Amino acid sequence: MTTTSRTLQASDIEQEPIEILGTSIVMLHKVLKEEDRLRAMHKQDKYGEPVNTEPCIAIDFTTVTSIQEDYKHNGTVIMDKKTAVIVKEPFEDVLDVWIDVQNRMQHT
Repeated sequence: MTTTSRTLQASDIEQEPIEILGTSIVMLHKVLKEEDRLRAMHKQDKYGEPVNTEPCIAIDFTTVTSIQEDYKHNGTVIMDKKTAVIVKEPFEDVLDVWIDVQNRMQHT
Protein backbone atom coordinates (compact mmCIF):
# COMPACT_ATOMS: atom_id res chain seq x y z
CA MET A 1 0.00 0.00 0.00
CA THR A 2 1.36 3.41 -0.96
CA THR A 3 0.84 6.39 1.28
CA THR A 4 0.68 9.77 -0.40
CA SER A 5 0.51 13.01 1.52
CA ARG A 6 -0.57 16.25 -0.13
CA THR A 7 -0.72 19.77 1.20
CA LEU A 8 -3.58 21.63 -0.43
CA GLN A 9 -4.44 25.21 0.31
CA ALA A 10 -7.75 26.95 -0.28
CA SER A 11 -6.46 30.26 1.04
CA ASP A 12 -3.33 31.83 2.47
CA ILE A 13 -3.88 29.92 5.73
CA GLU A 14 -1.98 26.64 5.64
CA GLN A 15 -4.16 23.59 6.28
CA GLU A 16 -3.15 20.20 7.62
CA PRO A 17 -2.25 17.93 4.72
CA ILE A 18 -4.96 15.61 3.41
CA GLU A 19 -3.57 12.10 3.46
CA ILE A 20 -4.39 9.68 0.63
CA LEU A 21 -3.77 5.98 1.31
CA GLY A 22 -3.33 3.84 -1.76
CA THR A 23 -5.38 5.19 -4.64
CA SER A 24 -8.74 6.04 -3.06
CA ILE A 25 -8.79 6.02 0.76
CA VAL A 26 -8.69 9.56 2.14
CA MET A 27 -8.08 10.48 5.78
CA LEU A 28 -10.15 13.46 6.94
CA HIS A 29 -11.33 14.95 10.26
CA LYS A 30 -14.99 14.38 11.09
CA VAL A 31 -17.03 17.15 12.70
CA LEU A 32 -19.00 15.62 15.57
CA LYS A 33 -22.68 16.25 16.12
CA GLU A 34 -23.38 18.61 19.00
CA GLU A 35 -24.66 15.79 21.25
CA ASP A 36 -21.52 13.69 20.65
CA ARG A 37 -19.31 16.72 21.33
CA LEU A 38 -21.13 17.31 24.63
CA ARG A 39 -20.67 13.64 25.62
CA ALA A 40 -16.95 13.88 24.91
CA MET A 41 -16.63 17.05 26.96
CA HIS A 42 -18.63 15.48 29.81
CA LYS A 43 -16.26 12.51 29.72
CA GLN A 44 -13.33 14.88 30.05
CA ASP A 45 -14.90 16.71 32.99
CA LYS A 46 -15.89 13.51 34.79
CA TYR A 47 -12.85 11.29 34.15
CA GLY A 48 -10.15 13.75 33.10
CA GLU A 49 -9.67 11.95 29.79
CA PRO A 50 -8.58 13.93 26.73
CA VAL A 51 -11.31 15.02 24.29
CA ASN A 52 -11.10 14.35 20.57
CA THR A 53 -13.79 16.50 18.94
CA GLU A 54 -12.40 16.02 15.42
CA PRO A 55 -11.63 12.30 15.06
CA CYS A 56 -9.97 10.98 11.91
CA ILE A 57 -12.17 9.17 9.43
CA ALA A 58 -11.11 7.10 6.42
CA ILE A 59 -13.37 7.55 3.40
CA ASP A 60 -13.21 5.53 0.18
CA PHE A 61 -13.57 8.26 -2.43
CA THR A 62 -14.61 5.75 -5.11
CA THR A 63 -18.02 5.52 -3.38
CA VAL A 64 -18.52 9.27 -2.91
CA THR A 65 -21.38 10.54 -5.07
CA SER A 66 -21.16 14.24 -4.27
CA ILE A 67 -19.56 16.86 -2.07
CA GLN A 68 -20.78 20.29 -1.04
CA GLU A 69 -19.57 23.19 1.04
CA ASP A 70 -20.74 23.27 4.65
CA TYR A 71 -21.19 26.91 5.62
CA LYS A 72 -22.15 26.20 9.22
CA HIS A 73 -18.88 24.44 10.10
CA ASN A 74 -16.75 26.03 7.35
CA GLY A 75 -15.94 22.55 6.03
CA THR A 76 -17.29 20.01 3.56
CA VAL A 77 -20.22 17.59 3.42
CA ILE A 78 -19.27 14.29 1.73
CA MET A 79 -22.09 12.04 0.53
CA ASP A 80 -22.46 8.56 -0.86
CA LYS A 81 -25.68 6.69 -1.68
CA LYS A 82 -26.62 6.07 1.96
CA THR A 83 -24.80 8.50 4.26
CA ALA A 84 -23.39 11.99 4.64
CA VAL A 85 -20.51 13.11 6.82
CA ILE A 86 -19.23 16.58 7.65
CA VAL A 87 -15.46 17.09 7.71
CA LYS A 88 -13.46 20.13 8.78
CA GLU A 89 -11.32 20.28 5.63
CA PRO A 90 -12.20 23.13 3.24
CA PHE A 91 -14.41 22.36 0.24
CA GLU A 92 -11.77 23.36 -2.34
CA ASP A 93 -9.19 20.97 -0.85
CA VAL A 94 -11.62 18.04 -0.69
CA LEU A 95 -12.78 18.75 -4.25
CA ASP A 96 -9.18 18.68 -5.51
CA VAL A 97 -8.57 15.32 -3.83
CA TRP A 98 -11.89 13.90 -5.09
CA ILE A 99 -11.01 14.88 -8.67
CA ASP A 100 -7.53 13.42 -8.24
CA VAL A 101 -8.95 10.09 -7.03
CA GLN A 102 -11.48 10.00 -9.90
CA ASN A 103 -8.64 10.60 -12.39
CA ARG A 104 -6.54 7.83 -10.78
CA MET A 105 -9.46 5.39 -11.02
CA GLN A 106 -9.93 6.11 -14.73
CA HIS A 107 -6.27 5.34 -15.41
CA THR A 108 -6.17 1.99 -13.58
